[in-house]
Amino acid sequence: MLFGAGLLWMGWTGFNGGDPYVVSSDASLAVLNTHLCTATSLLTWVQLGLDIIFFRKASVIGSVQGMITSLVCITPAAGKSNIKKKNLQYQVLNLMYILAMQI
Repeated sequence: MLFGAGLLWMGWTGFNGGDPYVVSSDASLAVLNTHLCTATSLLTWVQLGLDIIFFRKASVIGSVQGMITSLVCITPAAGKSNIKKKNLQYQVLNLMYILAMQI
């Protein structure tokens, strides 16, 4: 599970960084935003214990779900977004994801 998640993260970074088709500040910002926002979302999921709050146990699957949620969210504007706004967006998105799973 973790190996596949790592490959997905690495591939998604290449996809976001290669999107401008040029070596530029946009490509660098896309790679930086992809890594920082994905790591922030994963750590938010683990540190806040969102799995523990809702499911009464921690799991690797929950952490990977937080990671994938942020990868999907960063893709449309990876090279053009403000990192502070995106980090807040991921934290809210993770909570919305868990609440949607409860329905």
